[in-house]
Amino acid sequence: MPKLSDARRQDRYDLLLDAATVQFAEKGYDATSISGIARAAGVSDGLIYRYFTDKRALLSAVLERLFEKIIERTVAAVQNVAGIEKQLEQFIASQLSIFQEEPDLCRLYIRELRNSGNFRGSPLFHMTKRYTDLLVKVVEEGVASGEVLPDTDPKMLRDVMFGGIEHIALHLLVGGQPLEVPDTAKRLAHMFVGGIGVRSISN
Repeated sequence: MPKLSDARRQDRYDLLLDAATVQFAEKGYDATSISGIARAAGVSDGLIYRYFTDKRALLSAVLERLFEKIIERTVAAVQNVAGIEKQLEQFIASQLSIFQEEPDLCRLYIRELRNSGNFRGSPLFHMTKRYTDLLVKVVEEGVASGEVLPDTDPKMLRDVMFGGIEHIALHLLVGGQPLEVPDTAKRLAHMFVGGIGVRSISN
């Protein structure tokens, strides 16, 4: 049997990941099966096991791709503005927009996060940390530039901010209420800036 080219292998990988994304988003983790993903992708069950060890590995790959999208968008948005308040605003807006675009996947992520028995030892922890470390860096840079009070704890602010974002997003994920992303991000960023005693350079 001829060896598949790297491009062909990537195409198959993406096909399986796309099918798994739809199945997980529509049915949730427990109700999704490898056979169901295979049928959706138009392949055999065995082909999936050539690329993923089990269903949990597939879920990790799906969520990792979601996080790559969030990280890429957030980095681009934050780099394009100056000042801690505008950076926080863009950070919040980037995350809320993902909740709005991918509500089923985000709902799945939150459920997996809360049900994880060993979160710190899971791939989900490392994905989440990569993302939340971006916010810690923004706050640390704000402290270094004098925009943020020197006794501000970046990690505590991170926890409070992400908790607030998740709570706001639940109105969409649970109640189906639409999010006014730009306005919500602006008001929430302004609130955080006031709380950490920043000398705001934005209007």
